[in-house]
Amino acid sequence: MSWLNDIKEGKRFRFGSNWKDFVENNLNEESVKQAISCTKTILDESKIDIKDKTVVDIGCGSGLFSLVALELGAKYVMSFDFDPESVNCTNNLLRSRNFDEKNYKCTEGNILDEDFIKTLGKYDFVYSWGVLHHTGDLYQALSNASLLAENNGLIFLSLYQKTIFDPLWRIEKKFFSSSSKNIQLVICKIWIILLKSLYTLKGKSFKKIVANYFMKRGMNFYNDLYDWLGGYPYEGIDTKDCVKFFNTLGFINILLKKRSKYFAISSGCNEYIFSKAK
Repeated sequence: MSWLNDIKEGKRFRFGSNWKDFVENNLNEESVKQAISCTKTILDESKIDIKDKTVVDIGCGSGLFSLVALELGAKYVMSFDFDPESVNCTNNLLRSRNFDEKNYKCTEGNILDEDFIKTLGKYDFVYSWGVLHHTGDLYQALSNASLLAENNGLIFLSLYQKTIFDPLWRIEKKFFSSSSKNIQLVICKIWIILLKSLYTLKGKSFKKIVANYFMKRGMNFYNDLYDWLGGYPYEGIDTKDCVKFFNTLGFINILLKKRSKYFAISSGCNEYIFSKAK
């Protein structure tokens, strides 16, 4: 129960609880279709096809990508998460779609545990979206993730960009994670007011942005906001450092999409696809 102790001590955000709320209250068929469409677009842009390929979903969270991978024809999907609430969430979601259980497995596991990682085998496609920067040891997480790639395999990552504001974000996220639910809700409401004002200054409709947010990989604005405010541990990485690190591990970068700089102080994510040399 180390995950629960970490949460009680304010060392970790309760990610699984948020994803459980997302799946039970905000995920619908239209969101699933949008998640499939967005993922397929990214893969098509890079001329990548995961049909009949093996996939590992690191930090599976809600289980939405695992679902998408199976819908896109993956031969086998291995999912794992540090948080047992996320594991339950993923298993429940995949069972609800009536996938053949021999084509997937979801279990509790820690990306920082190299011994555990070595028991999982190798995969054609290694996926981890917005996860590894929340482990408390980003470089170890990246190194262990690389162990899961087959020769000529691909790694798809989304990681926070390192900024001069990272120390402030760590303070905010640690405070949020260690606060009561009532205080967290107050903080969320304050941020919603601030975001409404910022979008208004930009000439954007906040109401429209929230309504259309599901078009971003099928996600929900309020669940993502809650996750963003509470995402602790937190660690950013510069794109040059990330590419250089994977180069030393024998990978080449075949796609890099840099974060939007819509708000100057935002801690947005960069997207990477790395290919392992044979």
